[in-house]
Amino acid sequence: MAHSTNGQPIDPGTRLVLEELRDFRKEAQADRRQAALERRQAAADTAAERRRAAVDRRRYQADRRRYAADQRRYTAERRQSDERFERIIQEFREDSIRREAKTDKKFEQIRVVGMAILKTLERIERNTGIRRNGPSNNGR
Repeated sequence: MAHSTNGQPIDPGTRLVLEELRDFRKEAQADRRQAALERRQAAADTAAERRRAAVDRRRYQADRRRYAADQRRYTAERRQSDERFERIIQEFREDSIRREAKTDKKFEQIRVVGMAILKTLERIERNTGIRRNGPSNNGR
């Protein structure tokens, strides 16, 4: 039987109360330990979540930088392509103008030669008295 501090036996009712108090104290200690464990776990979860968020943020920023670099590269390539296209079109136009001028010159030469042939034929006709078939209005 348990004894009090003065050596007398403890009343059974008091003993039950003391046992209940001891049990409550043990439960409170267990609750505090559990709460501390849960706080540590929550802190660890929060820290892990922060680390994941930081990783996600860095990944997002890296993706944004890559996207911006891709956009700059695309814009530069597009500008170069447009410049090449404009240069080719300009060269084509200049070449067309040169070719058209050459063609015009050749047709002018053909016309001059044709007119010279007609004049020569007309002079021959006049000098020989030979007439060609058809009207003699120089093909006009």
